[in-house]
Amino acid sequence: MSTKAYQLLKSAGLSDEWAVRMLQTAQSETFAVDQVIWPKGASLQPWTFVISGLVCAGIPDADGGLNPVNIYAADTCFGEIGLLTGQASQVQYVCLTPVRVLGIPYAEALDAFEHDAQFSRYIARLVVWREQQHVEMLSLMRIGNPTLRVVMGLALFAESMLSSSSHLPHFEFDDTLDLPLKQSVLAAMCGVSRGILSVAVKQLAAAGWLHLNYATVNLRHLKAWGLFLHTYRQNRLNALNPSMEELLLLMQQASVVAPEKESLFTAR
Repeated sequence: MSTKAYQLLKSAGLSDEWAVRMLQTAQSETFAVDQVIWPKGASLQPWTFVISGLVCAGIPDADGGLNPVNIYAADTCFGEIGLLTGQASQVQYVCLTPVRVLGIPYAEALDAFEHDAQFSRYIARLVVWREQQHVEMLSLMRIGNPTLRVVMGLALFAESMLSSSSHLPHFEFDDTLDLPLKQSVLAAMCGVSRGILSVAVKQLAAAGWLHLNYATVNLRHLKAWGLFLHTYRQNRLNALNPSMEELLLLMQQASVVAPEKESLFTAR
């Protein structure tokens, strides 16, 4: 664990001195499915790295459910907002699968944020990148039709899953990604009903963009998904009510990689 923990801390831009210092106070914990890591309203919580598993950040509703906001996979971290503001968490962090995390005490992480310039830059970039994702999803929820929400939602979700601790997505050619989540959770993430998601993913599966397993959705051709997302952002596509056929055409067109764009989606 110490080698893995050291690598994670270094990937966040920490100097050798600070990475070694944090290892002395870091704590590894395991959690079961549906267990709450942080409740909403918790303050001064540890800066947390996910070692394995999936964690969902969401807003609890009156019926005891959770409205998902973001998903954190292995090698991603959360708690950066607390380091910037010191405010209580506005979301609740719940395990979607069995999870193992590495927690850095709040005071220790805050000390590093205030005194390690490279680490503070990392946190600032991370906040900006995640805010961009959040704004894009909110925009889709407000003005995008259900089909666009599903396709873009899956692309954004894949980007988040593949971001690693460097918050730079690794869309590799012909790679695949399992989303080991119930379709009800994916539907909530995309802001659509379970039935609408089911229809859309079946169409995407028929076109070869994903594979449906019993308990998971497996995204295929991740580089093409990444290029589609990049094209959408660069061109600010105005088609807010596209059919699945139109979206599939856009995805196919985006998958033709121009040489100057290849570096955007290769492993770093």
